[in-house]
Amino acid sequence: MNAKELERLLAHLGANPSAVDVVTRKLRDAFKVSTGGRGINAHRLSVDEVAWIVLTYAGSEIAAKAAETLARLLDLITNEPAPAPNVPWSNDFVASFQLILRDEIQGVREVRVCRNVGIAEIIFDDGTVRKFVASNLAVNDAAAAGQAMFRSEGVLSGGLIEALKHRLAADIGPESDD
Repeated sequence: MNAKELERLLAHLGANPSAVDVVTRKLRDAFKVSTGGRGINAHRLSVDEVAWIVLTYAGSEIAAKAAETLARLLDLITNEPAPAPNVPWSNDFVASFQLILRDEIQGVREVRVCRNVGIAEIIFDDGTVRKFVASNLAVNDAAAAGQAMFRSEGVLSGGLIEALKHRLAADIGPESDD
């Protein structure tokens, strides 16, 4: 799918299309999303680019600060151990979301991205929560800060995630990431 198709899909699922457009343009300006032609020649987004756009939109208080938001999100990590050998895993939040979109990590109920605190969470269908915090914070400090302050969050529901995964699978099939 190209950027306009992603914008339309997200708008259909409740996102503000103009804010998604601003996020995408700002990420292009920061060289995180490739540019290309227009119309049928428009650049096809990779799974990584879709993840960057969606997470940045969810984690942005101000769409025009998309590059700064993505930089903040790329810094979120978890100290939790991998669940088991041969299970897809990353201690990096953005990489984990990319694995979710590739359908390598399954059973996700929702993803929460804090806009004003360096915290993100992946919540699984079984109730398990994987917390990611800014690398300069201890997990307990970030958890305490998140509980002690007003948290503004972007929430990506399981239905939205499934719609993205379905569209990506239908659009690009098995990904080569060339």
